[in-house]
Amino acid sequence: MLHSKDSQLEKNTIKQPRDDLTIARSVACLLIVNYHTDTLHVPGLEQLARGGFVFNTVFIALSGYLLMLGARSKSVDLAWLKRRMTRIYPALGVSILLVSAIYPAMGLIEAVTLRDLLLYLTGMQYFAGLSELGPHLWFISVLLLCYLLFRPAKHCIETKPKRYLFILILLFGTASFVSWPSGGEPVLSWHQYRGNLYTRISQEVHIRFLYHFIVFYMSMYYSNIETRLNLDLNRFPVLSVLLLFTTFGIYVLSSSTRDANLLLNLVTIVASILCAASFFWAVRTATPFLGKLLPCFAFLALVSYEMYIIHYAVIEIAKAYVSVWLAYPFVFVVTVVLATLIHRLVLVARQGWHWLQSAWP
Repeated sequence: MLHSKDSQLEKNTIKQPRDDLTIARSVACLLIVNYHTDTLHVPGLEQLARGGFVFNTVFIALSGYLLMLGARSKSVDLAWLKRRMTRIYPALGVSILLVSAIYPAMGLIEAVTLRDLLLYLTGMQYFAGLSELGPHLWFISVLLLCYLLFRPAKHCIETKPKRYLFILILLFGTASFVSWPSGGEPVLSWHQYRGNLYTRISQEVHIRFLYHFIVFYMSMYYSNIETRLNLDLNRFPVLSVLLLFTTFGIYVLSSSTRDANLLLNLVTIVASILCAASFFWAVRTATPFLGKLLPCFAFLALVSYEMYIIHYAVIEIAKAYVSVWLAYPFVFVVTVVLATLIHRLVLVARQGWHWLQSAWP
C-alpha cells in the first residue's frame, strides 16, 4: 500500500499534466524532425541531424510511462483501448489520405493500391513490409501493438515485473539469432547474431519491435514504482546534464564504430537507453527555468503526434520544390502548420460526430 502522502502525489500527477513531460514530448518531436532533415543535405546542418534512435526510444518510453500513470485511476478495458485508438486513427487517416494523394502527383511513387491503402489506414503496414508512404510510420505500427499488449504487460508488472523483464530480454537475445528483414523470410544465422545488432533494430521487424517493447515495458515498470522510490531528481541539475551529454557522446561514438562487433553494438543500445533516461532527468531539472516558454512547449506537445506522422512528407516536398538554404526552416514551419490543421480538423469532425449522435432521435 502507498502512504497517504504518496497517494495524494499520485492523484495530483494523474489529474494535472506534468510540465516536464510536456517539454520532453515537444523537444523529442522537434529533434526527430531534425534527425530526418539529413536528407535535405543542408551544408553545416547535416552533421547535426543525429540521435533519431535515441529520441524514438524517448517517445516509446514516454508512452509507456504515461499510460501506466493513467491506468492507476482507470480500468484497462475496451473503453480504455477505444480512447487510445481514437487518438491514433483519425489523424493517421487524414495524413495517409493526404500523402497518398501528394506522392503520386509528385512522381515519388506509383498510385497506391486499395489493398495497401487499407493496410496503411490500419496502422499495421510495417508488419506487412510497406513503407512507401514514409519509413517513419513503423513507429505507429509498433506503438499500436504495444497498446494491444498493454493490459497483459500491466498484469506482469503488478505480479512479477523483474521475472517478465528477464524473459523479454532473453527473448530479444534469442531472436537475434534470426535474420528477418521487413517483408522477407526468417533465416537462422550465427553470423547475424554477431553482426550489427544496432542496425538490425532499425531494419528487421521482430528485432525492432522487441527492443521498443522492452523499453515500453521498462518505462511502465518505472512509472509503477516511481512514487515508492521517492527520488528527488531536481537536486542534481548539473549531474543530469553531464550524464545526458556523456551517454549521448558514447552513443554517437559507439554507433559510428560498431561494425560486426557485438560488444560495441550492446554498448550503443545501452547508451541509447541511458541517454533517453538522462534526457527525461535533464528536462525535469530544467523545467523550473523554462516557465515562460511553457505555453510554446504545451502547444507543440499537443500537436506532436500529428507532427510526427506528417513531417516526412513535408521533407519530401522541401527536397523537390524548396531551395536548400530555405528547406530547413520550411520543414519545421510547414510541419507545425499542417499538424495544427490536422489536429483541428480531427477535433471539429469529432465534435460533429458527437453532435450527430446526441441529435439522432
